[in-house]
Amino acid sequence: MILVTGGAGYIGSQVVKALVENGYRTVVVDDLSTGHRSALPPEVPFYRVDLLLAEDLNRVLEETRPEAVIHFAA
Repeated sequence: MILVTGGAGYIGSQVVKALVENGYRTVVVDDLSTGHRSALPPEVPFYRVDLLLAEDLNRVLEETRPEAVIHFAA
């Protein structure tokens, strides 16, 4: 599982699409302040989370147990 922060933004969503097309299980964390859920493939799990809220981010990390994180959130 690869977690992409800021994955609903322009660059993040393109990376998510490439990851999915290449067979990687992917999950996205984004607060949608500049991104759009519609930019993501519908099968990709999505969490609307502000990265400054540690409790919410920890919950996502515990649920998804990513092997890698790609960070695009500003």
